[in-house]
Order: sequence, then C-alpha cells, then structure tokens
Amino acid sequence: MWQVTAEEGQTTIGTIKAISFDMDGTLVHLPGRLPEDWLLHVYKRLGLQFDPEQVRQVYQEAERLWQETIRRELGVTRASFVAWNRLILEKLGVRQRLDELAQQVQSAWESQEDLLFPEVPTVLAQLQLRGLPMGITTHRFPGAIGNSLERHGIEKYFRCIVHPQDGSTDQGKHAPKLWRQVISSLDLPAEQILHVGDDYQADLLGPRSQGLQDLLIDRYGRFAHLPAESKIKNLSELLALITGRRL
Repeated sequence: MWQVTAEEGQTTIGTIKAISFDMDGTLVHLPGRLPEDWLLHVYKRLGLQFDPEQVRQVYQEAERLWQETIRRELGVTRASFVAWNRLILEKLGVRQRLDELAQQVQSAWESQEDLLFPEVPTVLAQLQLRGLPMGITTHRFPGAIGNSLERHGIEKYFRCIVHPQDGSTDQGKHAPKLWRQVISSLDLPAEQILHVGDDYQADLLGPRSQGLQDLLIDRYGRFAHLPAESKIKNLSELLALITGRRL
C-alpha cells in the first residue's frame, strides 16, 4: 500500500495498491513526435502529399468529431477507426478511393512497430519491485497488444490486459463495463487502483466515473489548461510520486 502526498501545486495521488496503464502515448508511441507526424509518412507512401500544419489541424478536428459522433455510434471497433481515417482524408480534400485509402491507413496503424518511451522499462521494474500489481487497459486490438509487449520485453510486468475486443463493450474506456472488468481483474476496490493514460476523455473521465483514481500523462503539453496537480509529463514523475525521489 502506498500513500502518496505532495506539496501544494504538485501532482497528488492517494493510497494505491495497483496501477492500470494505457498503451499508446503512455507506454509506447509511433515514430515521430505525434500521431499526425507519423500519418504524414503513411500518406506519402500512399502517394498523398499534404501540408504538415494542415494535417495537424485536421487530425485534431477529426478526433473531436469522431469522439462526438462516430465513436458514439460505432464504439472503438475497427469500423469506427476506419471511419475516423476516412473523415481525416475527406477533410484533407481527398475525393477518390476514400474507402480504400481509409482501410489502408488503418492497416498501417495496426501493423506499425511502435517505440517504447525511454523511461518505461526502469519505471515498470521499480513498480514491480515495490509489489504493485499492474495491468494494461487499451483500445488496441489483441494482436497488436501482444506483439508490442513481447517485442519490448515488458509483458512480464502485467497481471491483466483489458481491451474492448474481448467482448466487454464496444465503447471501451468510455463505458462503465470495461472499468468494472479492470477492477475485477486487479481484484481490488476501485479507489485503490490508479489508471494512467494520455486521453482526457478515455483515461481521465472514464476511470474517474467508476471511482478509480486517474492520472493524465501530458508528454507534449496538449493539456496546458489543466491544473498541474492533475497530470505528469512522463512516467518517471509517477515513480517519483510513489517513491518520493526523482530518477
């Protein structure tokens, strides 16, 4: 059991006995600083050329629209992600082969070999040494989860993996059912489980709605408007909160 406190203005978390981690943007990332950067390379391979700033703006707008419309109808299924890719292409001005290109972009998402954030191995090893059970809670598809964890040699750290495709719910982290599965898998009261992720809607509001503790990881300053005590910049800061020392 860990009781974590901090001075005023710093990130704080309460008593925790287990940690759930998101994957993309939290433990691993695609080549490039942001997903939009990686998309530019995918588009180039498909013979599409766009202005980088336009792609960044359209990506953010399409993500918002996906959250508000497509995701509510189709959940976090493959069809939903294909529709998101199609929406991005549409807003970039593509008019031909939209369905085909959207499928190809989604296949690229699913087959891309991701990269591990540099602090992750040390942080996971230290948390395991401190006896904290850990799990994965992700919207990834099962094959992509296992391939990534095995390739990076970190699968040994996780007691459970929870994802929408195992039949829990198409709405994933946006639905109570998935978080109840996380609670059941870690076999602890909700208030003793901390979830760490980089998506405000899915990784902060989702677990919070079911009584879990939540901590937003903001590696790229996307949530500058949020108070400092609700977020961390990297996982080394999480370890520092638990151990009381910086790496």
